Amino acid sequence: MQRRISSVWAVVLACALALSAALFVPAYSALADDLRDKIQTEQQRAQAAKEAVEKARSQVEGVDAKLGQLYVAQAQVAAQIPQAQEALLQAESKLAQSQRKLQVVQARLETAQTRLEQLNTQLDKGRDEVNKSERSLGELVRQTYRGERSSTAMELVLAGKGTAALSDLSIAAETVTRLESKSLIEVQNQLALDKSRSARQEALTRSVDDLRAEAEGVLAEAEVARHQKTAKLNSLEELRKKNDSLLANLNAKKAEFEEAEKVSQRHLAEAQDRIKKFDEQLRKQQEAERLAARKRNQSYKGDQGVSTGRVGGTSVWGAPIGGRMYVTSPWGWRIHPVTGSRRLHAGVDLSSPTGEKQYATRDGVVVESYYDYGCGNMVTISHGIFAGHRWLSRHCHLSARFVSTGQRVHRGQVIGLTGSTGRVTGPHVHFEIIRDGVSVNPWSYINN
Repeated sequence: MQRRISSVWAVVLACALALSAALFVPAYSALADDLRDKIQTEQQRAQAAKEAVEKARSQVEGVDAKLGQLYVAQAQVAAQIPQAQEALLQAESKLAQSQRKLQVVQARLETAQTRLEQLNTQLDKGRDEVNKSERSLGELVRQTYRGERSSTAMELVLAGKGTAALSDLSIAAETVTRLESKSLIEVQNQLALDKSRSARQEALTRSVDDLRAEAEGVLAEAEVARHQKTAKLNSLEELRKKNDSLLANLNAKKAEFEEAEKVSQRHLAEAQDRIKKFDEQLRKQQEAERLAARKRNQSYKGDQGVSTGRVGGTSVWGAPIGGRMYVTSPWGWRIHPVTGSRRLHAGVDLSSPTGEKQYATRDGVVVESYYDYGCGNMVTISHGIFAGHRWLSRHCHLSARFVSTGQRVHRGQVIGLTGSTGRVTGPHVHFEIIRDGVSVNPWSYINN
C-alpha cells in the first residue's frame, strides 16, 4: 500500500515538473529570441553605419586628402544620427513603460491603503462592542456575587417562596442565564472576528509597506529613464547641429572639390594612357605569336585556357590578401557626392589594415612600381596572354613596395603592404584587373 502511494506521488511530482518545464521553456525561449533580435538589430545598425562611412571614403577617393577627410567626417556624423534617433526612441519607450508601471503600483497602493483604513475602522468598532459586552457581563457577575439576583430554582426554594412565585422567578432566572450565555457567545465571536481582522491588518500593513517601497523604486527608475531620455535628446540635437555645420562647410568648399576632381581626372587619364601603352605592347606580342602559330599550322597557346574559376583544383586567379576578403567599395561608376561628376572606380576596395601583406595574383612581370599622385605607392603587373585576352593587374595605396619595374614575380609573392598613400582617407586594398586595355570587375576573378 505504501509503495503504491509512493508511486502515485512520484507520478504526480513528475507531471508537475513536466508542466512547470513546459511553461518555463516557451517563456525562456521567447525571452532569448527577443534578446537575440535586439542584438541582431543593433549589429545591423552598426554595420549600416560602418558601410556608410566606408562608402563615403570611397566616394572621395582621388581628391585632396583634407577635403576627403571633411566629407568623411560629415558622413560619420550623419551615420550616427539614425542610431541616436533609435536610442532616443528606446529611452522614451523605457520612460513610458516606467510611468505606466508607476501608475499601476500607485493604484494598487491606494486600494490597499483604503482597505487598511476600512479594516482599522472595523477593528475600532469591534473593540468598542467587546468592551461594552465585557462591562455588561462584569455587572452581572458583580450582582450575583452580592446576592442581588438568584441564579437557580434551589435558591428560590430555600428563600421560602411560593409555588407560583417560584415558577415566575425560575423563568426569569433562566431568561437571565440565557442572556448571559448569549452575551458571552457574542463576545467570543467578536473576539475571534477581531483576531481575524488583526491578522488581515498586519498582512495589509506589510503589503502597503511593500507597495510603497515598490512605488519608490519605480519612481527612481522613471527618474533615471527621464534623465536618459534628456541625454539622448541632447546627443541627437548636437549631432544634427554638427551635421548641419559640416554640410555648410562642404558646400562652401564645393569649388575646391571641383578643382581637386579635375586634377584627379587628369591623373587618371595619364594612368589610363600608360595602361594603353602596356596593352599595346601585349597586343603586338599577341598578334606576332598568333601569326607564328598559324604559320606552323598550330593553335595559338594564348587562346587556350580559362580566365575564371578553377583548373585542376587551383583557382585561375589568386587573392591579393590572405584570409577572408570583405568588399568595402565595389568596382563601378560613381557620382561624386559634392560635385556631382561621374567617374569609374576601376578597382575593388577590400578591408585591410595598414601593414597587411599583399600578393601577386598570378605570375607576371612588374611594369610599374612607383608613387602616383592619386594611386600612391602603386604596382602594376603584366600577366601576359591567356584565354584569348591580354591581362594586367594593379595594386594601389601601398604603404611599402617590395618589387621593382622589370622584375618577374610569381603568384603568392608579397609585392607590398597595405597602406593609405595617395588620395585616400584610410588604409585599404585597391585592386584592379585590366583585360585588353579595359578595366573589368576584379571581384568576378578573385572571388573564387
